[in-house]
Amino acid sequence: MNASQHANFTARARRMGRRISAVALLLWLAAGAIWAKQVSLGEYARKLRHDKKVEVLISQEDATELFKSVDEITRFSSERTGLPRRAAVKRKLIGQTEATEHFTMRSQREAREESRVDEGVAVLKKFGMLHPAFDMEETLSDVIVNSISGFYDFKNKTMYLLNWIEPEMQESVMAHELTHALQDQNFHLLKFAGQSEPEADAKKMSMQREDHSESFISRRAVVEGQASLVGADYDLQEVGVSLADSADARRLALSYLQASHYQPVTIHNAPRIMTEAMIFPYREGLIFELELLSKRGRETAFQTVFKRPPLSTHQILQPEAYLKNEPTPQVSIGDLSHVFGNDYEAYDSGTIGEFDVQIMAEDFGRENDIYLVARKWDGGSYVAVRRANAPAGKKVQSSELALVYVSRWKTRRAAERFGNIYMEAMAKRMTVSLSKAKACRQSKCSGVLWERHGTSSEGPVHAELWPGNLLLITQSVEDARMPALRKVVLGPGKASAKHSAQLELAPRLFAAPEIQALSERAGEEFRRALCEHLARESNSE
Repeated sequence: MNASQHANFTARARRMGRRISAVALLLWLAAGAIWAKQVSLGEYARKLRHDKKVEVLISQEDATELFKSVDEITRFSSERTGLPRRAAVKRKLIGQTEATEHFTMRSQREAREESRVDEGVAVLKKFGMLHPAFDMEETLSDVIVNSISGFYDFKNKTMYLLNWIEPEMQESVMAHELTHALQDQNFHLLKFAGQSEPEADAKKMSMQREDHSESFISRRAVVEGQASLVGADYDLQEVGVSLADSADARRLALSYLQASHYQPVTIHNAPRIMTEAMIFPYREGLIFELELLSKRGRETAFQTVFKRPPLSTHQILQPEAYLKNEPTPQVSIGDLSHVFGNDYEAYDSGTIGEFDVQIMAEDFGRENDIYLVARKWDGGSYVAVRRANAPAGKKVQSSELALVYVSRWKTRRAAERFGNIYMEAMAKRMTVSLSKAKACRQSKCSGVLWERHGTSSEGPVHAELWPGNLLLITQSVEDARMPALRKVVLGPGKASAKHSAQLELAPRLFAAPEIQALSERAGEEFRRALCEHLARESNSE
């Protein structure tokens, strides 16, 4: 880089730095220094909940200019994505009171999802991915408004700008949110990104759904991944870097994202499942979009994914599976009602996807278990039942549940490794007496190939590997019920592999409005860190 080029770059970098710094300051306004140091989840929520923002920083003149920039930034997003602007985007400047009312109404509209979220939380506690004492409502109540910095509303097709935030601080947010406006104009985001599982889905002691639900977080990853790409390009335009247009920039970004596994929110007692669910649509969504853009071009990355959306987190985590249109494996579990009889009632059932397994592998095992175990996942489902005599009118405790989890794996080694890390993890969170693992190492084995059993403070624990790399794990299922249960899993009505769109367990947390709000904040910080890295690398060249 010669002196003239360096001076030109420095000027561009200074302007871009001001834009990125504005985003950073925006985060500090609501959260102080919590992004730069470790704090507890409760402290983080209280900070967001109680911070007082400065009232009305935007004058009428500023508002006029800000409204003009909506059209300019929409054109920028249209150029980057190839999505045409089909109508002018409505815009509105609002204050904190109106924003609070808006999100209170949105939370009420989404209240129908809460029961499924609550059930998911109880099952996650049983799996060990959430602490038994974790209370989402108590911890995260009322954090929504103080987590936002501008938003596009899918329902009334309006870009909302906030009168307590400086205009220059809202530009990066607008680049992201106005991409949602273009997505909405072309593909109807409420229909695309919303959960489509029937509201009146009767509880059953089986897991045999075929195509009754879509993977909410996988579609959200498409929506947020595209918007994150455009938002990054908007911040980086002053230094001449474009992820949409430059293969070199995409390679550099992918190298950084895949190597760093960047996690912007450092909250020392937050469950991994929560922080991973928060950042998944932004980090993994952006990686997915960059891969598609590099391998198949703009139309696939920005339009085909809406016409043929990814079915699962498996296809997001492994974009090649999406590009090859590989079906996502599902393990179905037959009816267990005769196994549990009148002693239990149906509570919940669902899919354990690759994202769920990745979190367990990271949380329970070693770093390389993501590759040794999670990437060898080949389907999984669970059925949770609740004791019929459990007290009514209170939150369900994991001790009241019995759990049946059936999974398939691409290799026997991966299945055994997962079984071992799962059982060892149980011993770390509750009193468990485990027997040593037994395994058949002969070339031909009849019956169980590997097994490990134990007794916990919540009842028996069993892990058994059967032919076909089928792993059966049960918790709190009495030994006397196991023979009948095995007949369902292994017999004529055995757990069968189906291929369909899935509603996975861990991503259910993302249906909670509070988690979505925190996720949007994490996405802003994530994008800022990526932009800073790409700007530095561009400068070094």
